Amino acid sequence: AFGQVFSDVELEARHDEVDWQIDLDGPSVSGRLTVPLDLDAGRPITADMVRLWLVEAESGDEGADDKSEPADPRTVPSMQVEADDFVINDMFFGSLSATVQNILGGVLIDPIKMQAPTFTIEGEGAWLVHPNDDSLRQSHLALKLIGTDIEAVLTALGYDPVIGGESVSAQGDLTWLG
Repeated sequence: AFGQVFSDVELEARHDEVDWQIDLDGPSVSGRLTVPLDLDAGRPITADMVRLWLVEAESGDEGADDKSEPADPRTVPSMQVEADDFVINDMFFGSLSATVQNILGGVLIDPIKMQAPTFTIEGEGAWLVHPNDDSLRQSHLALKLIGTDIEAVLTALGYDPVIGGESVSAQGDLTWLG
């Protein structure tokens, strides 16, 4: 789903006149998705997750994406995502709240907020088709991190805790192709 492989997931799906309700439970994903039957009706997919762990698929894993053609951000639907436990690979972000809005050239992600015991990350992002070349993708992230206990922040984000201190503040404004 959305370029991720989730193994050993129990799924229960039902629908009414307007939505699919999909309950998921597995080692890396647990919660409920509400998917409008008509994605063009202007209502976003909502994800109310207990656990959302996005971990890179091992090479050779069944279902791993074919990388021969770049993904198209214009095909990503609007979403409202809430997760109590959000992980990307070996980075533990705590809770996640994000709004993904489908626009003409791709998606905007605003706001993004992650809250862990020792830090908060807030910001916005975008994933767009490059305005001058339809075959290129352009990504943008503007994030600000505020935290206490630098060692704990570094450890949670998958880095060796090579420095210590009582507080940390960092921000980045990044744009790249891809």
